[in-house]
Amino acid sequence: MKTIYEILYPFGCKTTEVAEDFETKFPYTEVEPDANRDLMLQFFDVKSNVWKPVEFMANTEKLALLENFYTTVKNENIQLTEKQAKMTELNAKLMLNDINLVKENTTLKQKADNLAQINSKTMLASVKNSKDIAEIKAQLTTENE
Repeated sequence: MKTIYEILYPFGCKTTEVAEDFETKFPYTEVEPDANRDLMLQFFDVKSNVWKPVEFMANTEKLALLENFYTTVKNENIQLTEKQAKMTELNAKLMLNDINLVKENTTLKQKADNLAQINSKTMLASVKNSKDIAEIKAQLTTENE
Protein backbone atom coordinates (compact mmCIF):
# COMPACT_ATOMS: atom_id res chain seq x y z
CA MET A 1 0.00 0.00 0.00
CA LYS A 2 1.07 3.55 -0.64
CA THR A 3 -0.16 6.90 0.60
CA ILE A 4 -1.46 9.49 -1.86
CA TYR A 5 -2.94 12.90 -1.24
CA GLU A 6 -6.15 14.23 -2.75
CA ILE A 7 -5.76 17.89 -3.69
CA LEU A 8 -8.78 19.75 -2.33
CA TYR A 9 -9.85 23.14 -3.70
CA PRO A 10 -9.02 25.87 -2.91
CA PHE A 11 -6.63 24.41 -0.37
CA GLY A 12 -6.08 21.41 1.82
CA CYS A 13 -5.65 17.72 1.18
CA LYS A 14 -6.97 14.35 2.22
CA THR A 15 -4.76 11.33 2.85
CA THR A 16 -5.71 8.07 1.13
CA GLU A 17 -4.18 4.58 1.18
CA VAL A 18 -4.14 2.80 -2.19
CA ALA A 19 -2.52 -0.24 -3.80
CA GLU A 20 1.10 0.11 -4.96
CA ASP A 21 0.07 -0.19 -8.63
CA PHE A 22 -2.56 2.57 -8.37
CA GLU A 23 -2.01 5.18 -11.11
CA THR A 24 -1.73 8.55 -9.42
CA LYS A 25 -3.16 11.40 -11.47
CA PHE A 26 -4.88 14.71 -10.84
CA PRO A 27 -6.53 15.51 -8.42
CA TYR A 28 -4.17 13.18 -6.51
CA THR A 29 -0.43 13.43 -5.91
CA GLU A 30 2.24 11.37 -4.22
CA VAL A 31 4.07 14.52 -3.06
CA GLU A 32 3.85 14.55 0.73
CA PRO A 33 2.56 17.77 2.31
CA ASP A 34 4.51 19.62 5.00
CA ALA A 35 4.16 17.45 8.11
CA ASN A 36 4.66 20.52 10.35
CA ARG A 37 1.49 22.17 9.04
CA ASP A 38 -2.18 21.32 9.22
CA LEU A 39 -3.23 19.44 6.04
CA MET A 40 -6.09 21.91 5.52
CA LEU A 41 -3.77 24.93 5.66
CA GLN A 42 -1.70 24.01 2.61
CA PHE A 43 -2.31 24.17 -1.11
CA PHE A 44 -0.65 22.22 -3.89
CA ASP A 45 1.20 24.30 -6.47
CA VAL A 46 0.85 22.20 -9.60
CA LYS A 47 3.47 24.18 -11.53
CA SER A 48 6.23 23.68 -8.97
CA ASN A 49 4.85 20.33 -7.72
CA VAL A 50 5.08 21.32 -4.03
CA TRP A 51 2.72 22.00 -1.12
CA LYS A 52 2.74 25.64 0.06
CA PRO A 53 1.25 27.30 3.14
CA VAL A 54 -2.13 28.97 2.57
CA GLU A 55 -0.94 32.32 3.92
CA PHE A 56 1.43 32.64 0.95
CA MET A 57 -1.28 31.97 -1.57
CA ALA A 58 -1.71 35.10 -3.67
CA ASN A 59 -4.76 35.77 -5.77
CA THR A 60 -2.79 35.03 -8.93
CA GLU A 61 -1.83 31.66 -7.53
CA LYS A 62 -5.46 30.98 -6.66
CA LEU A 63 -6.46 31.87 -10.21
CA ALA A 64 -3.66 29.77 -11.68
CA LEU A 65 -4.68 26.85 -9.49
CA LEU A 66 -8.31 27.23 -10.50
CA GLU A 67 -7.41 27.56 -14.20
CA ASN A 68 -5.19 24.49 -14.00
CA PHE A 69 -7.93 22.53 -12.27
CA TYR A 70 -10.49 23.67 -14.87
CA THR A 71 -8.19 22.85 -17.80
CA THR A 72 -7.40 19.40 -16.44
CA VAL A 73 -11.03 18.56 -15.77
CA LYS A 74 -12.08 19.96 -19.16
CA ASN A 75 -9.46 17.85 -20.98
CA GLU A 76 -10.45 14.72 -19.07
CA ASN A 77 -14.10 15.44 -19.87
CA ILE A 78 -13.28 15.77 -23.59
CA GLN A 79 -11.39 12.47 -23.50
CA LEU A 80 -14.26 10.74 -21.70
CA THR A 81 -16.79 12.19 -24.15
CA GLU A 82 -14.72 10.94 -27.11
CA LYS A 83 -14.34 7.53 -25.48
CA GLN A 84 -18.08 7.38 -24.81
CA ALA A 85 -18.82 8.29 -28.45
CA LYS A 86 -16.51 5.49 -29.64
CA MET A 87 -18.13 3.04 -27.23
CA THR A 88 -21.60 4.06 -28.47
CA GLU A 89 -20.49 3.52 -32.06
CA LEU A 90 -19.00 0.12 -31.21
CA ASN A 91 -22.18 -0.83 -29.35
CA ALA A 92 -24.28 0.09 -32.39
CA LYS A 93 -22.04 -2.02 -34.64
CA LEU A 94 -22.31 -4.94 -32.24
CA MET A 95 -26.09 -4.64 -32.20
CA LEU A 96 -26.20 -4.63 -36.02
CA ASN A 97 -23.89 -7.65 -36.13
CA ASP A 98 -26.14 -9.41 -33.64
CA ILE A 99 -29.21 -8.70 -35.80
CA ASN A 100 -27.40 -9.94 -38.91
CA LEU A 101 -26.29 -13.11 -37.11
CA VAL A 102 -29.86 -13.80 -35.98
CA LYS A 103 -31.07 -13.38 -39.59
CA GLU A 104 -28.33 -15.66 -40.91
CA ASN A 105 -29.09 -18.22 -38.21
CA THR A 106 -32.80 -18.16 -39.12
CA THR A 107 -31.95 -18.61 -42.80
CA LEU A 108 -29.62 -21.51 -42.01
CA LYS A 109 -32.30 -23.17 -39.87
CA GLN A 110 -34.79 -22.87 -42.73
CA LYS A 111 -32.28 -24.37 -45.16
CA ALA A 112 -31.53 -27.19 -42.72
CA ASP A 113 -35.27 -27.89 -42.38
CA ASN A 114 -35.63 -27.92 -46.17
CA LEU A 115 -32.70 -30.31 -46.50
CA ALA A 116 -34.19 -32.57 -43.84
CA GLN A 117 -37.50 -32.65 -45.75
CA ILE A 118 -35.70 -33.44 -49.02
CA ASN A 119 -33.72 -36.15 -47.24
CA SER A 120 -36.92 -37.67 -45.82
CA LYS A 121 -38.64 -37.62 -49.24
CA THR A 122 -35.55 -39.16 -50.83
CA MET A 123 -35.46 -41.94 -48.24
CA LEU A 124 -39.21 -42.63 -48.70
CA ALA A 125 -38.74 -42.70 -52.48
CA SER A 126 -35.77 -45.05 -52.08
CA VAL A 127 -37.80 -47.41 -49.85
CA LYS A 128 -40.71 -47.31 -52.31
CA ASN A 129 -38.34 -47.98 -55.24
CA SER A 130 -36.80 -50.90 -53.34
CA LYS A 131 -40.30 -52.36 -52.76
CA ASP A 132 -41.21 -51.83 -56.43
CA ILE A 133 -38.01 -53.55 -57.54
CA ALA A 134 -38.66 -56.43 -55.16
CA GLU A 135 -42.22 -56.80 -56.54
CA ILE A 136 -40.99 -56.70 -60.14
CA LYS A 137 -38.35 -59.34 -59.33
CA ALA A 138 -40.99 -61.48 -57.69
CA GLN A 139 -43.27 -61.16 -60.73
CA LEU A 140 -40.41 -62.00 -63.11
CA THR A 141 -39.45 -64.97 -61.01
CA THR A 142 -43.02 -66.32 -61.00
CA GLU A 143 -43.39 -65.74 -64.74
CA ASN A 144 -40.16 -67.59 -65.49
CA GLU A 145 -41.16 -70.62 -63.53
